[in-house]
Formats: sequence, C-alpha cells, structure tokens
Amino acid sequence: VQEIRVLSNNLVNLDGQKAAKAGEDDVLQLTKLGSEDANGYLIDVAFEQMLSINDSSESYQLFDMQNYDIFLGSSGKDILIGSGETNSGFAGGKGDDVIYGSSLDYLAYDMEEELITEEIIGSEPVITEIKIKFENELKKLEKNLETISKENLENLLEQQKISQKHVNTRPGAMALNQSKIQMFNHYNEIYLKKIDEKFTTF
Repeated sequence: VQEIRVLSNNLVNLDGQKAAKAGEDDVLQLTKLGSEDANGYLIDVAFEQMLSINDSSESYQLFDMQNYDIFLGSSGKDILIGSGETNSGFAGGKGDDVIYGSSLDYLAYDMEEELITEEIIGSEPVITEIKIKFENELKKLEKNLETISKENLENLLEQQKISQKHVNTRPGAMALNQSKIQMFNHYNEIYLKKIDEKFTTF
C-alpha cells in the first residue's frame, strides 16, 4: 500500500510512528510549503533528513523522514539529494530547484497531480533519541558501502559534501540552536571518511 504524506504548514519529524510503513513507493510531499522566488527546503535521502533553507523561524532545524521513496519539493527553491545507493523519485515543484542523483534515481513529475492531502503533526525528539537514530542510520549506510559501485560512490561523495555545505554555510545559521546540526555534522564527517576509505578498495 502506497503511503502519502503532505506537509501543509511546516516541517515535522516523520520517524517512529510517523515514518512511512515501508510500503511501495511511499511519497513525501512539500508542495504546499514555501513561496516562489524564495529559498525552500533541502532533503538529504542518505541521512533521512530535511530542513528549511529560507529565513523562517525553523531554518536549519533538522527533521527526520524515514522510509520514503518519492520526494516532491516545495513552491520555493529546493535542493533534493539522493542517497546514491537506493532508488528515489524526485520532483522539484514550482521553484528553481537543484536535484542531485545517480543512475538509480528518477524524475517523478507525474506524481504531483495524483496526490491526496493528509495532515500530520510531529514534535522535536530529544537529543538522546536523535543520537541513537544517527548511530543506527550510520551503521546501515556503512553496510551499504560494502557493495556500492565506484561510479555510485563518486556520486554519493559529491552529494554528501553538497549536503554538508548547505547545512553549514547559510547566513544566520550560527545564531540558531546548534545541537542537532552539530550531531548531523559529526556523523556526516564519519560517513565521508568511510566513503574515502572505500575508494582505496577499487
């Protein structure tokens, strides 16, 4: 059964009970969020994270998104980044978007006219839960590196560096709560080192 989540007011955490139930081609839709000609949202499939990159109050607060396969962007200027390891579908939405993917990924513009609206409500998890989530996700990502091809590894490295750059260089980001961003950076750095080590095996 395909699951569809439409965020209509703001980003929320989509993990635990709110994660997709591992159905077929589960969809995360942000098309009701954002404004044209404004910065929108960043979605990082590898670390299952999304964040606002505009000047709203939630900017650079990371939100979880687990088990989704297809991602539809907002009305703003989004950055959508595939994992380089699994199939993901992307549609940018109305804004001037940037999509980074590999040969495994595909464009899913046909999905936008077929979707229904479903409202969900979430809350920010405590930092100890976030740490456990990142540790578990890192283990899965490291396991996936064992069988990845060199071409997909190159794409993956580029995508993770892009994600890291956008999380850390946006003006005003340092004025916000940094605990979850710092933790994301910590585990992303570990992942980048593991990717570099994998290159030595080819």
